Amino acid sequence: MTGRTLDTSVLIPALHNRHASHQAYVRQIATADTLMQPVALEAIAEISRRPHGLAGSAQQVWPALQDTFPGPVVTLSAPEFMSACDEVTSAGVRGGAMYDALIGMCARAHKLTLVTRDRRAIATYAAVGVAYEYLETA
Repeated sequence: MTGRTLDTSVLIPALHNRHASHQAYVRQIATADTLMQPVALEAIAEISRRPHGLAGSAQQVWPALQDTFPGPVVTLSAPEFMSACDEVTSAGVRGGAMYDALIGMCARAHKLTLVTRDRRAIATYAAVGVAYEYLETA
């Protein structure tokens, strides 16, 4: 597979109509060819824990993701996951960057360009060798 996919930093504001950056990122959904499993789970977790009436339930978020991305969700196979863990731990990746590495490696495995607005994740994406496109924060 080749194409584009969104990381959570783009997907959440694109999906969540009460997010301050929603209008700036909603058009990115149309440019994405698929949804990745680690991004889907992170988006469900993030949106369902938002404070002050901005949260959506997991029971709302998952169907919305399925409607938005009707194709198959891509993920790493078990051997790819084991190899990814070996690679990132050997490279010294740690903490929250481990999640970024998993997202990057999933995109890399499927030859997807990863669209992000997470400046902090760029170093990790570069370290795992995934093609990425940085969007300025709106």
